[in-house]
Amino acid sequence: MVNQLVEYINNPYDSSKAFELAEWYYAQNQTASALTFYLRVTEVNDDKLLTYESLIKAGLCLKQQGNRLHSVKSFLLHAIGLMPSRPEAFYAISLVYQQTGEWQECYSNAKIGHDNSFEVSSLRTYNCQPYYFKIQMATSLYHMGQQKRSLELLLELNKSADMSDEHKKIVLDSIRVIWGTDEWAVPSYYTKGRDELKYPFNGLETIEQNYSQAFQDLFILSSLNGKRNGKYLEIGSHEPQEHNNTYMLEKHFDWVGVSLDIDGNMVRKFNGIRDNKALLLDATKADYLSILDQKNLGTDWDYLQLDCEPSINTFLAMSLIPFDKYRFAVITYEHDYYCDETKSYRERSRRYLKSMGYELVVSNISVDHKSPFEDWWVHPSLVDMNRISNMMSLNEITEASKYFLI
Repeated sequence: MVNQLVEYINNPYDSSKAFELAEWYYAQNQTASALTFYLRVTEVNDDKLLTYESLIKAGLCLKQQGNRLHSVKSFLLHAIGLMPSRPEAFYAISLVYQQTGEWQECYSNAKIGHDNSFEVSSLRTYNCQPYYFKIQMATSLYHMGQQKRSLELLLELNKSADMSDEHKKIVLDSIRVIWGTDEWAVPSYYTKGRDELKYPFNGLETIEQNYSQAFQDLFILSSLNGKRNGKYLEIGSHEPQEHNNTYMLEKHFDWVGVSLDIDGNMVRKFNGIRDNKALLLDATKADYLSILDQKNLGTDWDYLQLDCEPSINTFLAMSLIPFDKYRFAVITYEHDYYCDETKSYRERSRRYLKSMGYELVVSNISVDHKSPFEDWWVHPSLVDMNRISNMMSLNEITEASKYFLI
């Protein structure tokens, strides 16, 4: 410490010396002294990046002192304003919003930070990995009532090999909090040569595996006996391949269609991989009549996916579908009953779809034994009901793997 202090006294306008002295105090948990020298850096420094880092560390000093979160936010917002394309201050402020229980703000800042976190130069002492932000996003989504989206992020993280042991434990513990077990940590898929399907269909031999989270793609093809050149409308597309209900339809069975999602990054990712493109739209405000009319593919379509967050948004999106003009052979409707605080949208959706002439085939699909999140429907005029009669499963819980796999 003596050396750092002497060097600073001899060079009081050298911001690097002030920063080194601040770091020494910070390492000793002498945050008041550290704060003084971090602020000194911002006064005498012409290095924008060092000023940015000093503002973040000044905020952390106040955070450690407790009961000063308003001032902490001020420092971090100042850092964001100085360099808004960098990720670190967004991560730091998301941790503050987590502490105060401001979950929307926590998610928004973590999301922006994640989008900024690639291909940036390192700071001297405060750096963040992209998975830090995903953990923050998953945590905030859980507290915002979007447990399924939270779980999808956690499962994605659980596959990552580059996380620290500490963060791997956080991810696994979070999965256990949501589900009580690790059952969702290893999603079930059909794999050729290992599994046998209860409801086989034409063309099954061409498939090495499916991609949906709960066998939705196999249900569609089983209901339509492996139909080729089908048509789909996918509302809430999210990932373009993994956990996606239409990837196999496009890849192996030459289906065409249109997808929608509200997440711009996901839409860009989707459109970089898929031949059938996704639209960046709010599903609760989309003009579905115009979207379907522009495709000019007739009024009988083969598949409709309804999957938004939270439950009310899925219902609102469904209410905009022009069922008076267009019919869909198969519908998967995500009611998210397990996490719907109102416990109302499952029954509301069932009444609505029945009034439109659809028949419920599989109720309360779940990937475990306790978390029903989806119903599967058909239009009796567009499917072979003799085939469908063998696929009925109207239960309080229908475990997806037990329903499909022998």
